[in-house]
Amino acid sequence: MDWREVEGLEDYLLGQRGRVWFLGALYPPREAEGVHRWALGLYRRHFLKIYGAPALVGVGLALSSLAEGLGVALFALGFGLALWWLSSFPHDLVRLRRGGGRYNPLDPEIQRLAKEGRG
Repeated sequence: MDWREVEGLEDYLLGQRGRVWFLGALYPPREAEGVHRWALGLYRRHFLKIYGAPALVGVGLALSSLAEGLGVALFALGFGLALWWLSSFPHDLVRLRRGGGRYNPLDPEIQRLAKEGRG
């Protein structure tokens, strides 16, 4: 059975936006799986960078006992990178606070962005 044939499902899926798709609460229909893989990769890469920077901070703190100047420099670098990557996060697609955003793998605009590989 096609998802468009289920009463109310099409309206429900088209109305869902943002993180609900990335957190596993919803899975896209088969025709939008490629778009969703692209967007999920984009989402995960951004978070990998954001969470990787504090790891660099941890290394900096560990090294601070060995060489205080190096530890402080790595701490500042990690903190700065985390802030920079957080500011470059695609907030228009996904809002980090209170959910939302415009991401929906069924949206033609998102499908166009995925084909272009932008994000």
